[in-house]
Amino acid sequence: MEKQAQNIPINFLKKSNNPNSNIKNDKIWLYITEKPLENLILDIIEFVKLPNVGAISSFMGTTRNYFNNLNVKYLFYECYLKKTLYELENITKLIYKKYKDVKKIAIFHRIGQVNIKESSVLIYISSSHRKDSLEAVNFAINTLKATVPIWKKEVYIQETPSITAPAPQWKVNKEWSVDN
Repeated sequence: MEKQAQNIPINFLKKSNNPNSNIKNDKIWLYITEKPLENLILDIIEFVKLPNVGAISSFMGTTRNYFNNLNVKYLFYECYLKKTLYELENITKLIYKKYKDVKKIAIFHRIGQVNIKESSVLIYISSSHRKDSLEAVNFAINTLKATVPIWKKEVYIQETPSITAPAPQWKVNKEWSVDN
């Protein structure tokens, strides 16, 4: 399999609309998709709501238009689907063990092209009180970035015809651990 200089695998997954891209039960909902996430937010909120929930905390990661003084055109994400879902499920297990008040967890991630201002990741966590849901969301995104095999490529804008845009670059999350 072809690899980039940074040993980031590519071409693991081209389509994600198969049944294995979704894990859903009464406590967790994990979803990897090429579709825009913004259209799913109300469904996610409805999933994490319960009569005994007093807090729903969330994180939305979006594509910004710059990185290190370069104008970004879009991001492109790929993943090793089976391992990605496995690691996301492990994160939910760690959250339930660490934050006893958490009721439900939803983690969604885009793959494929994600344009400027679009969401690449959504995390929603509910609990009886805000402390556990807020802390659990922070734990979830930090652990996701450190352990989940999702790779992103930044594609840059061609500024002028006389200046060539930098080649697209595969990026490793700074939190990523080689031990994973």
